[in-house]
Amino acid sequence: SIFTGEYLRTEGTNGVLGFGRPWDLRPTKLRGYYQYSAADIGYASSEYEYLKGRPDTCHIYVALTDWTAPYEIRTKPSDRNASYVIAYGELVFSGKMDSYQAFEIKLDYKDTSRVPSYLQITCSASKYGDYFTGGNGSVLYVDQFSFDYDY
Repeated sequence: SIFTGEYLRTEGTNGVLGFGRPWDLRPTKLRGYYQYSAADIGYASSEYEYLKGRPDTCHIYVALTDWTAPYEIRTKPSDRNASYVIAYGELVFSGKMDSYQAFEIKLDYKDTSRVPSYLQITCSASKYGDYFTGGNGSVLYVDQFSFDYDY
């Protein structure tokens, strides 16, 4: 996984992350390129046991928030429906690519009167990796991120 922010520390088996970076613009789309190769899910926490043996899924998401500081999380990601989320968009894919593919993620705004204060982008080769669920050998490459401002 890669994300905007910083790795703060480990507490038990939880990685403590400081999500986000200061941001005050209102983009409409995130664009870039990705290449993904899914492995079968070989390990799953109890709540995702039903996914074992299925192909893994990558997850790229972007959120604009009105946090007052980097958002500290312990393993589990932030909630896209939380009140602090101003806009959100995601890409979910399972399969195998032989080359990079272009992607476009539209940001859906819940509120256009609020100004974002933080940007969060996360890219993960295993969508449920935060829940200790995924395929050993799933690989995600990303490149050339940019924002569109279609007003």
